[in-house]
Amino acid sequence: PDDVVNVAVDKVNGLLESFMGINDTELAQTIWELGSKKDNPSDFAMAMDNSELKDFGFTDDFIFDLWGAISDAKSGRLTKDVQEFNEQF
Repeated sequence: PDDVVNVAVDKVNGLLESFMGINDTELAQTIWELGSKKDNPSDFAMAMDNSELKDFGFTDDFIFDLWGAISDAKSGRLTKDVQEFNEQF
């Protein structure tokens, strides 16, 4: 679902911002697309190393953090931080 993609990309983007100081939705989307097709962190790390993303020089720890965000999103553990406010009188 689109919500899963949006939440995952937002989370990956937040990790990019904390790791590299950049906010890049397109890069976050690319990382999500690569990781969403993988079943474990080892396959994801190998896919990252075999893609153009290796040029960013992401550390193994950071790739593992990215995998955590991706797997959380795929399993539904990540949700939008936006909560509806329903005020009744």
